[in-house]
Amino acid sequence: LVFLSGAVWAQDPQAEYKTKLQDLNRNVSAAHDKLGDYLGGQKMHQWARDEFKKAVALDPDNESARKALGYKKTDQGWENDPDAKQEFANKKVGAEADKVRIEYEKRLVKLGKDYAGKFVDLAQWCAKAGMAAESTENYKRAVEYDPENEKARKALGYEKQKGAGGWMSPFEKELRKEMKEGLAKAPKGSPSGERTE
Repeated sequence: LVFLSGAVWAQDPQAEYKTKLQDLNRNVSAAHDKLGDYLGGQKMHQWARDEFKKAVALDPDNESARKALGYKKTDQGWENDPDAKQEFANKKVGAEADKVRIEYEKRLVKLGKDYAGKFVDLAQWCAKAGMAAESTENYKRAVEYDPENEKARKALGYEKQKGAGGWMSPFEKELRKEMKEGLAKAPKGSPSGERTE
């Protein structure tokens, strides 16, 4: 029976994808929650709340993030807890705030690179399973988390520009091609010396 259910499971890539995506979203949610805890510990409550909101958007049942945002679980689901102690404003300013911001940004970049790689892996799995739309969606999520992720950018049709030009999207490539062709076809001539009103 176990072997049979495994065989059925392997034949349903949509169900397997749903499970893989749900697991990945939970992991990313937990990472945002952990970042929110760090910021709350630094008394940067507004930034912490932003991270807790990201965590809940990815995993609506992230208990830690929900509680940090002032919710309590009931039989009907999550509800606002009027007794929850809430902090909304960042408490540090100036050099102290800058120090926390720099560390926050470093942690965000690390989180982005880690999870962009996982979204690329999922996108590649989707492509092998014949799920092109899901593959594209996960490549896009990889770029959201790490705009410099080369695998995701190339899979989405971006082209790396020489020097400090960054990435050019397929739309931008087509637009540049049309402009170049248009300029080549534009009529040539000498400038007019006639004065206009």
